[in-house]
Amino acid sequence: MTFVKTIKWRWVLIINLILFVFSCLEIIYLAKHGSKDEYNTLRISNIAYSITMFILLLKIGNIKFIDKRLKPRASTFGIYLIHQIIIIRLLPEIFKWNKWNFTTFSLFENIGYSILRFLLVYGIAFILTQLILKTRFKWVVGG
Repeated sequence: MTFVKTIKWRWVLIINLILFVFSCLEIIYLAKHGSKDEYNTLRISNIAYSITMFILLLKIGNIKFIDKRLKPRASTFGIYLIHQIIIIRLLPEIFKWNKWNFTTFSLFENIGYSILRFLLVYGIAFILTQLILKTRFKWVVGG
């Protein structure tokens, strides 16, 4: 935390923005070169972006509203465990009815699609985790 506190806000934000752009450009590059799932790869740009985002979150610190409402210390592990099942098993069932093909989307349609996927996956995983935490099986999701 001593190191994080010494970094100026401006630099954390600038570096985060630059690495976010590089990560997006790498996705575009992979899509144009035939990648089957360019969103689900261990890319150097995405790893670097994740690290700087983590530093940004450390710099922001504790947000009381989020702590009280979402209880991240109790639900994060459960969301982590459940989200991949939702992405692999449930999302294809949700989006197959309308022939959603993100490779044909415009930039804004792709952004909207990504936000919709995030909201669905996070929302369902969060609700399932909260429900499991109210049962005697809460140990399964870290409770």
